[in-house]
Amino acid sequence: MKTIKILRYVYIALLVYAALLAIGFETNVLEAGVLAGDDLITYWLSLASVAHIIVLLPVALRLMKFKRVQRAIAENDTMYLRWGLVRLLLLGGALLFNTLTYYLLGFYPTCGYLALMALVAFLFVWPSKDNMTYEQSLNEYSKE
Repeated sequence: MKTIKILRYVYIALLVYAALLAIGFETNVLEAGVLAGDDLITYWLSLASVAHIIVLLPVALRLMKFKRVQRAIAENDTMYLRWGLVRLLLLGGALLFNTLTYYLLGFYPTCGYLALMALVAFLFVWPSKDNMTYEQSLNEYSKE
């Protein structure tokens, strides 16, 4: 149960950090559109945003299905914590990066949509005891 609590703290912290980032830009505490004028920076940051989503979302959502990860998490809760943190940080990193680029590029719509995609994907990985039990038992099902 300690593993689930730690994962939930990290999950909530990432969401709160993304929300604080958005609130900071929306209330003009942080300056939005700092990088908006440069087409080259806009191109490279939007390309990096798309690459983050294309690569990180599927990997993060399917992470617990990889054979190496299944073998590791079937052993103990410590390995489940490690791989759960990896999954949360992959999705949270994509969420934070896309939120930040959305505002730094002056409300660039592509990055905003990608941040929403990351947020929706983030909602599917809420840490729970049932998910932990299921994901730890996947290795047993693959042997049959």
